[in-house]
Amino acid sequence: ELKTGSIKDLGEDYGYLAYGRFDNDAQCIIMVNNNDYEITKDIRAWGLGMNKNTTITQIIITTSEGFDDKPKEYRVENGILVVTLPKFSAVLLRHEGTGLTREELAW
Repeated sequence: ELKTGSIKDLGEDYGYLAYGRFDNDAQCIIMVNNNDYEITKDIRAWGLGMNKNTTITQIIITTSEGFDDKPKEYRVENGILVVTLPKFSAVLLRHEGTGLTREELAW
């Protein structure tokens, strides 16, 4: 999904951008904070084709001090993912499968 999936803008602001890459099998969210302060953002994750109430896994986060590739779970509630990004950081989150029913996929 990262190389060949569809792409969707998930928001931008001063020193910040977020986008999603997704296909029928998985969804990724990439968020970048290029500010010298921490920010918290709400992402409309449901728009990438995942269930409105699910979990998504942090694959890696980079900061000015290094990186951390230990998996961390985030909760998507009512289609919204809330993430706090440290200053000068980027994060890659991934969700496997859609979690949607056949009827929801047809809608």
